[in-house]
Amino acid sequence: TGGQLDTPTTRAFYMGKYEVTQEQYEAVTGTNPAEFKGPKNPVETVSRDGAQEFCKKLSAKTNRTIQLPTEAQWEYACRAGTRTRFYSGDADADLDAVAWYDANSKGTAHHPVGEKQANAWGLYDMHGNVMEWCFDFFDEGYYSISPLENPQGSPNVFANHVLRGGAWSTGDFAGTPGGELYSSFRQSAPGNGFGAGGCRCAASIAKSPVIQRIITTHAGTVSASFLVKKLFPPGCAGRIEYATGLPKSSR
Repeated sequence: TGGQLDTPTTRAFYMGKYEVTQEQYEAVTGTNPAEFKGPKNPVETVSRDGAQEFCKKLSAKTNRTIQLPTEAQWEYACRAGTRTRFYSGDADADLDAVAWYDANSKGTAHHPVGEKQANAWGLYDMHGNVMEWCFDFFDEGYYSISPLENPQGSPNVFANHVLRGGAWSTGDFAGTPGGELYSSFRQSAPGNGFGAGGCRCAASIAKSPVIQRIITTHAGTVSASFLVKKLFPPGCAGRIEYATGLPKSSR
């Protein structure tokens, strides 16, 4: 479904610069569930529980709390301060430069991460390539009743899970060109793995300050910058790179 979130706040956090690749997933878990093999391709056909297990094992390797991003974190990171349909702008033509989706993938399932242009905060493939599991359970009306600070998603553990960003195989939604790739588009699905579903990591920052209101509506401003951080998890083939949103006063 479409529609921007309300105006929650989130605490500062690290966000994966790229979608988790197959070589990273296999190095951490010892398995590669992907149907479309390629070490630099995003891992897909990974279940939501499988994505969470990857985060749990990576947490143990790095001594850092890592999990799937919440919806609030994901949309904040995707928009990178923008208020447009895509982080590249409002025009459908703007999408080709930043995303692999049905109109330009030409039936090729998945591409190596980072081939398209990053957003203003240095994050790649936030639109397209693979849909990304979020931490949250899906609830259509959750953000009308959620806490404003650091919402964690619906408490209904029997609900479907949230996916964001669209994929190589998606595009229009209900007659809206590019609708499934909007920064605001919310997808729900059971937790099973499927060929268009992947993941990206987020990491907490201890005692992090609250970032100003997330740009998910047309009101408010954000005075934050993204700093690129690099983690080299022990035993990982291929580094996990993160960017973090921190208010300038907290650098």
